[in-house]
Amino acid sequence: MEPAPAAVNPPPAAAADPSSGAGSSPGVSRELLERLSVALHRTNQDYLDGLMRQASGLPKDAQDNIKIELEKELNKVVDQQLQACIGDVEEGEAIDEDAKPLSAAFRRVIDTQADAEANQASITKFCRLLAGSKAVRGGLEPMAQMMVTFVTSRVASDDAGD
Repeated sequence: MEPAPAAVNPPPAAAADPSSGAGSSPGVSRELLERLSVALHRTNQDYLDGLMRQASGLPKDAQDNIKIELEKELNKVVDQQLQACIGDVEEGEAIDEDAKPLSAAFRRVIDTQADAEANQASITKFCRLLAGSKAVRGGLEPMAQMMVTFVTSRVASDDAGD
């Protein structure tokens, strides 16, 4: 069963009518949210598949359980990072790309939504930056290694007891 993509909710100011003066973000279209959601889901699945290669020698049910736990954690971290980006964009200030590369990339996603080709490129870049971020890699990779090591030792222990 394939999990649902991480939810992407527009920030209140971004969802507001831009002509009303509420917030400084341009309106965020439903189409943009759908494209971003699909791209995040695809990127997350690719990242999880890469993490799961280290578990390839484990029993299928163990692999499934590890993947479920990693996916929960990945969705949590992605949501936290996305909320931080939304907050930075809502502030309306210029975003320093060196200090906040994810937020700057997210700003480009919003700014390019009128140009489908440029927008898809900015979405792809944002998703890759997010998957490669310290928050994602630093949280998920050690967790995956620990889980695989634990399950491997349990399987070896169970095999020795037979």
